Amino acid sequence: MEKNIVYIGGIDWYGKYKYSTHHIVGKLSENNRVFYIDNFGGRRDLRLRDASRILRRIAGSFGRREGSGRRPLGGHSYPVIVQPVLVPTPRLPDAIGRMNSALLARALNRIIDRYNLRDIVMWTCVPTDVVWDSISRVPHRVLVYQCVDKFSGHPLIPDSVRSRFSAYEEMFTRSSDLVYANARGLFEEKKKLNPKTYFFPNGVDPERFRGRGEKIEFLENMQQPIVGFAGLLGPWVDFELLKQCASIKTDWSFVLLGSVSPGTDTKGLTRLPNVHLTGAVDHSALGDYFRYFDVGLIPYLLTGFTQYTFPSKLAEYLAAGLPAVATPLPEVEPYSNVVSTAAGPEEMVEAIRKALEETGRSERIKTRLEVARSMSWNTIVSQMEQLINDTLQAKT
Repeated sequence: MEKNIVYIGGIDWYGKYKYSTHHIVGKLSENNRVFYIDNFGGRRDLRLRDASRILRRIAGSFGRREGSGRRPLGGHSYPVIVQPVLVPTPRLPDAIGRMNSALLARALNRIIDRYNLRDIVMWTCVPTDVVWDSISRVPHRVLVYQCVDKFSGHPLIPDSVRSRFSAYEEMFTRSSDLVYANARGLFEEKKKLNPKTYFFPNGVDPERFRGRGEKIEFLENMQQPIVGFAGLLGPWVDFELLKQCASIKTDWSFVLLGSVSPGTDTKGLTRLPNVHLTGAVDHSALGDYFRYFDVGLIPYLLTGFTQYTFPSKLAEYLAAGLPAVATPLPEVEPYSNVVSTAAGPEEMVEAIRKALEETGRSERIKTRLEVARSMSWNTIVSQMEQLINDTLQAKT
């Protein structure tokens, strides 16, 4: 069943990193008319370095940004990328907030008119007042709220707006036809407010992590073993833990694939000689980098935010056949057969050592690959779509 889907993702479509949003929208676009509303800000305060990104968005709003690059741009290839221009900060006077809502509603209605959309599935990952007010002015048949984080607890959200964001999280949860939660903790919380809540973890395209066989020059002669991490190095990462582990095991190389989020204190980690930061790495190349890793790390702090975080790299490490070691996150516990957990530096070093020395490696790799296949984006998105199809049919 081909559907008209308007997807408000809150993520830069053309940004450095690939998130669950990119994977889901890509899969949806294979069989549906998908219109991706590109990130318009409004969740965190602006920084000086945001200026160039904002200018690019404004410039892009005057062009016709269609297609994700996967398909030819002729005709109506999907997803269609729509860049609304709003005042991009959450701390706004009421009048500016109302203006933002009107601007977003106008952008949505233009897409609806231009492409003659009917029976719209409105899908949002952004539970804010601006989004709520704008979609209330736009005709749609089904509302999907995809809960990807404990939004009001995000470390980059200003404290002054947390209570407002929390209220709108609840409003979206109660009012949506379907709620998709990507962490079990979020699922349990949202299920109490809406029985049409479903758990879908962050998945993986397993075939992408077989690697392309390309050499990564700087890793070719690096001292082994290589203990790796991939992802944005933000305030949710336990840099002190990493620093202590790297200080204890100076004969191990720690490779961190990702850039440091602005304003993040790395606790002096980057000054250690056996710690190597690469900056952002193209998602399509991760399989080749992972071939050099001996262990994949998920070193997150244990906070009220990460309590509800399902690590996106979990399935990707498993798809590469890597043993994984994580801090004891609630969302990792159900995968104890393929992921080891450790709380402090000594315990973490010991868990890594055991992973390096594991026996029955071929059978363990087989198990990891099987778990990764069970978390494939194809399966996840197919199940998401079926729920939407059932909801649409029930409303006809």
